Amino acid sequence: MSMTRSLFGSITALLLLGACSTVPEDPTNPAKAALLAEPPREFSAAVETGLRKKLVFVNDTEINHYLARLGARLFAPGKDPISIELVNGNASGFEPSVWVVPGGKIFVDLRILKMMRFENEIAAAMAFGWDRSEGSEFRTRLIDEASGANPDPAKVWSFSDSENQKAIESSIDRMYKAGYDPRGLVSYFDRLPIKSKIRSESEQDLLKDKARRTIAFYAPLLNPIVRTEEFYKMRKRLEHL
Repeated sequence: MSMTRSLFGSITALLLLGACSTVPEDPTNPAKAALLAEPPREFSAAVETGLRKKLVFVNDTEINHYLARLGARLFAPGKDPISIELVNGNASGFEPSVWVVPGGKIFVDLRILKMMRFENEIAAAMAFGWDRSEGSEFRTRLIDEASGANPDPAKVWSFSDSENQKAIESSIDRMYKAGYDPRGLVSYFDRLPIKSKIRSESEQDLLKDKARRTIAFYAPLLNPIVRTEEFYKMRKRLEHL
């Protein structure tokens, strides 16, 4: 118990020392940079546990295999294996999304799959969710919440406009390199429902505009992935869920 308190105290001190920084590679605070680059596993696990309590897990082997194949295209192998699980967030109070916990844990909302009409839109949802979880602001919130007794996932997955803007740039680059038509990110935003308490229509338009302007810097892909045969099979499976 004393060791745990010591770890919490050390992490809190590091965060206070560099609280104004939004860049993980902050040269003035290498200890904080290292902490945010790889949050302690017990902290990620604590927040993941809180998230799992909010979600209903959907067991469909075929769709899970489809998501794993899509993830293999998007995410390069890392220190931790990628784990993708299908969930239903309808009763969680969260808007449809893809939640990513540092350490390669990805939770894809069934509602997202049902809303999207093309595979590149699903790829966009997964890439955007992943790249938002890479930001230092997100990881600071994760560590702050995990330091408490009952981590609140709603506070962790609460993104600022600047976080979304940076994630758009990263996710478009990720899609482009994986061969997916990056315009799927624009239509992904377009298909998301607008809830007045979470995002206004003007904010939604800003996200789409940022995505379009970012895509304009890239040369068009030759035969970009929009839909695949696996996608059509997955859509058939969705009819039974």
